Amino acid sequence: MLFLVLLSGLFSGHAHALAPEDIALVVNAKVPASRELAESYAKGRGIPDGRIIALDLPFPEEEVPYARYDAEVVPALRKQLQESGLRDKVKCLVTFWGVPLRIGRRETTPEDQQQLAVIQRESDKAKADLTTAVGEAEALAKEVSPGFQPAAGSEPNQLAQRAGAAMTGALRGIAALPAGPKRSMLFNRLVPLLEQLAGRPETIERLATPDVAKLAERQVTPQQLDESRKQAAEYQKQFAELEKQPRSPQTFAAMRKVIAEHFGLFRYVVLLQAQQAAYDAKETESAFDSELALLWWDNNYARYRWQGNALHHRITRLPSGTPPTLMVTRLDGPTEQSVRHMIASSLKVEKEGLQGLVALDGRGMMGDDGYGRYDKSIRNLATMLKQKGGVAVVFDDRGELMQPAPEPLKGVALYCGWYSLRVYVPAFKFNEGAVGFHVASSELVSLRNPGERGWGANLIKDGVVATVGPVAEPYLHSFPPADEFFPLLLTGKLTLAEVYWKTNPMTSWMNTCIGDPLYKPYAVKPVLTVEDLPAQLRKAVDPEAASPAATTLLPAPAPQPAPAAK
Repeated sequence: MLFLVLLSGLFSGHAHALAPEDIALVVNAKVPASRELAESYAKGRGIPDGRIIALDLPFPEEEVPYARYDAEVVPALRKQLQESGLRDKVKCLVTFWGVPLRIGRRETTPEDQQQLAVIQRESDKAKADLTTAVGEAEALAKEVSPGFQPAAGSEPNQLAQRAGAAMTGALRGIAALPAGPKRSMLFNRLVPLLEQLAGRPETIERLATPDVAKLAERQVTPQQLDESRKQAAEYQKQFAELEKQPRSPQTFAAMRKVIAEHFGLFRYVVLLQAQQAAYDAKETESAFDSELALLWWDNNYARYRWQGNALHHRITRLPSGTPPTLMVTRLDGPTEQSVRHMIASSLKVEKEGLQGLVALDGRGMMGDDGYGRYDKSIRNLATMLKQKGGVAVVFDDRGELMQPAPEPLKGVALYCGWYSLRVYVPAFKFNEGAVGFHVASSELVSLRNPGERGWGANLIKDGVVATVGPVAEPYLHSFPPADEFFPLLLTGKLTLAEVYWKTNPMTSWMNTCIGDPLYKPYAVKPVLTVEDLPAQLRKAVDPEAASPAATTLLPAPAPQPAPAAK
C-alpha cells in the first residue's frame, strides 16, 4: 500500500467536527473496570450503543509484544469495526484503563540481518546516485539562471525540494532563451536528469504538458502518452501483486527492480528505506495508540521510526488512495479512580469554562537547532497570550526548571515546560480541568507503576485531565509545538482529540494523548479567536481560511534527541 500511494495522484481535504457518533471505545476484555469506565464515559458523552470493543490484551503488563499486536490486535479490531458497520463511521478510537501503553520492539533473525546488509549496500549507492543527480540538476539551473542558489540538505525530503527548485529554475532559464541549437542542447541535458530522478512515465507526462512541450524538438504524441500511461499502470499492477506476497528476499528484489527501472531514484530510495525498515528492529517499538491510528494501513507501511501524520494541519494534500488515519486518545491513569475523575472533571469544566493561569517554563535557548526552535514555540505562546490579554501568564525563561519553593504556583489551568527527564517536579497547584504536558523523553513509560517518577502519571495524580507524553525516546520534533497546541485549544473551537491530531507531527511513533477526546475546556469562555491565530494555524479551525501553499505528506526531518539529563 505504501508504495502504491507514492505512485498515485493527489486529493485535498480533511474531515472536521469530531462528535460522539464518530467514536469507538477500546477496552481490555480481561479487565472488568476497563469496560465499566468505558460504559460510564459513553453514558456521559452520549456515545451511541454498540461502540465498545473488547480485545484480549495483556494485563497488568503495559506492553504488548510486536508480533502479537500485528497478529491479534489489528485483525480483531478491524473485524469488530467492520462487522458492526463502523468501518467508515469511526474517526476516533479511545483506549481505556487496562489497555497497554506501548508495543514492544520487533525481534530479528540472522536471515533478517543478512538481508538488511544487502539492502543497506543498495541504499547507500542509490542515495549517492540521487545526490549526484540533484547536484547536476542544480548545476544546470545555475548555468541557465545565474541567480539560482541551490539549497542545502541531504535528507530525502530535502533532496526532493532541492530537485524541484532546480528543475523549475532550469526550465525557466531554458524557456527564456531564443529557440535554436543552444536551447535544444540544454533542454536535452535536462530530460535525462528528470528521467533519472522521476522515472520514464513521469518524464513523459511532464514532456506532454504545453509549457514543456514547446521546448522539445520532438513533442510527445497523444498515442505515446497513452501508451506510457498504460505501461505505468501495468508496472504498478506488477508491484501491487508483489506487495501482496509474503515477505522474502526474492519478492523484495523483484519490487526493487520494478521501481528502479521505471519510477526513478526518489521512489527507489523511499522503497529501499521501507525495505530496510522491514528488517531493522531498531526503533520499531511505539505507543499503542500512535500505531492504532494506522489501523487501516494494512501494516504495509514502514514500521521503523515514524510516519508523517496525515491529519496534521499543514497537510492539505495527500496521495490518492491513502487509507484513513484515525484519531486516538486514551482515558487512562495511575488508578481507576483517576480515570473517573478525568471523565467527570472534563464534563463539568467544559460546561463552566476552564479558569486559571497559563504556566510556561522555557529554558532561554535562542539557537536555531531543534532545542532552540521548541523553546521559541513556548516564547511565542507567551508573547501571543500576553498581547491578547484575557488570561494571566506566568513565563519563566531561565534555564532552570520552575520549583515548588517557596510554594507551588497556584491556580494553573494550562502548563507546558521542559526539561526534567522522568523526575517530576510538583511546582504547581492545578485547577480542576487543567491541561498540560512536559517535554522530555519516556515520560509515559508507565502509568501504573506505584513508584513511577515520570511526568505523565504524576501530572494526572496532581489533577491534570489531559496530557501528552512519550513511551520511549521520541526525539524533540515529535512533540506538538506549544504555539500550535495551546492556541488551538484556547479558541474553544476544537476538541482535545482534534487539537492533538492537528498539531502532532507523527504516527506509528512514541507520543500518546491522554484525556477525553471530546473535551473543549474553552468552549464557553474562549481566550483566543480564530483571527488571533497565525495564518497557517487558522486552517486547522477554518478549512476555508487563507494559508500558505498546501503541503504533501513528506518524511519528517532528521531526529534530534531531547537534551541529556543533568
